[in-house]
Amino acid sequence: MEPLLQELHLRTLLAQTAVGVAATDADGRMTLLSPALEELFGQRFEPVSEEEIPDRFGLFCADGDTALRPEELPLARARLGETVRDLVVVSRLPDGRVVHLRCNAAPLRDDSGAIQGAIVLAQDITAERAAREEQQQLRDRLLSTVNHELRTPVTTLLGNVELLHDLSDELPPRLRRLVDPMLTAGGALRELLATISDLVDLEGYAALERRYADVVPLVGEATARAAQRGAGRGVRVEIEAPASARVSVDAAKVQRALGALLCNAVDHAPDGSVVLVRVGGDDDTLRIEVVDHGVGIPAADRERLVQPFERGAGTDPAAGGRGLGLAIARTVALAHGGELLLEDHHPHGLVAVLALPRVGSVAVTPRHRG
Repeated sequence: MEPLLQELHLRTLLAQTAVGVAATDADGRMTLLSPALEELFGQRFEPVSEEEIPDRFGLFCADGDTALRPEELPLARARLGETVRDLVVVSRLPDGRVVHLRCNAAPLRDDSGAIQGAIVLAQDITAERAAREEQQQLRDRLLSTVNHELRTPVTTLLGNVELLHDLSDELPPRLRRLVDPMLTAGGALRELLATISDLVDLEGYAALERRYADVVPLVGEATARAAQRGAGRGVRVEIEAPASARVSVDAAKVQRALGALLCNAVDHAPDGSVVLVRVGGDDDTLRIEVVDHGVGIPAADRERLVQPFERGAGTDPAAGGRGLGLAIARTVALAHGGELLLEDHHPHGLVAVLALPRVGSVAVTPRHRG
């Protein structure tokens, strides 16, 4: 195809698409700004360097407050060989509007594979983001209303039904037969409210009150409770920990997260097996590991199962629980600047790891407890 015809095709394509396109050459100088981006930014195209782009187009990071540095530009990263996917960039326009752009960028290579520049596709997701935030606000208000307004009437209703159940021998037979279904339905309502309450409370696990604390005693307390949970099936819970490990954490939140991991481990451990809790790590990271010998979690399911109310495909519905344990543990870990890791335990089982940063932690002396 003739170069002139190729250029005409490109111009026509860019003029007809709502997706913004920009490109730079090998030196990082902007060589293309599509009509969609010209209209969005209210600027005609002219060549500018990467260093000038953030100021010229009012670009910020996804939070909308942190100025985007030139080296963080999708085009700059792509020009160095990186493929950038779904990066959100905010533009604060001169007229006061705030625009959110989803950017995908890639290097431009010649036939020899050498990078000759970069290209970015930018999609305006401002309306999509606003709609999602509005839906989130409506959801939060609905959950809060249900959580507060229904709790008292359901508690009163269930209390009266339980009273009738206690007096069932004094009721006429026809009424007596109605009490158990009413009690079952009331229990289901109470469970539903508890689930809603847990979802509302989940956000609270991200609010921390940090203090320097020795995590070993709180691990011991959580382990003792888990041992009681598994005693009926012969599941033992053992600890392998140093004498002390002082770190800056919200001790109550960490204990709740560990308790959730232990409940999962004990519930899925084979009868008569051992669940091991290990406390260790290195100078930068404290690792609290919960090791079981159950069926484990397939790698493909792990991202899904750390979300609220998600449960494994083989989970018995009658086993109870609301699928919040991993979500709580992950929320607590992320709030501390750490992460929840789910790893294979060979030959079978799962290692769930609370990895927390050691902020000014004190050196520990190893000690093992069974």
